[in-house]
Amino acid sequence: MAGAGKYAEQDRRPGICVNKHMSRLEYFNRPLVAFDAHDKNHRRFYANFLETRSWGRCPVRFIVPEDCGGDLVSMIKNSLIQYYVEREFNVKAKIGRDYGI
Repeated sequence: MAGAGKYAEQDRRPGICVNKHMSRLEYFNRPLVAFDAHDKNHRRFYANFLETRSWGRCPVRFIVPEDCGGDLVSMIKNSLIQYYVEREFNVKAKIGRDYGI
């Protein structure tokens, strides 16, 4: 890849310059966020993942709590199940009974 050295000099988009001492991975780092089933964008990001089987175009990185065993997809599925059951049947999970979600 032409121009791909240790330090990026300029992004291809107009008006975007990258510090010569900052790697592209650092510069394009996506923010870490906790998945929230109530957030329509988070649900959209997951739907896009299901369609493409890739997180490549997701603008954020989801945090996986240690008690979820490091499995992001299962954590999101469980969270969405809880969200849709609560929404459909108008119930709330009792405090302390989040079932590891």
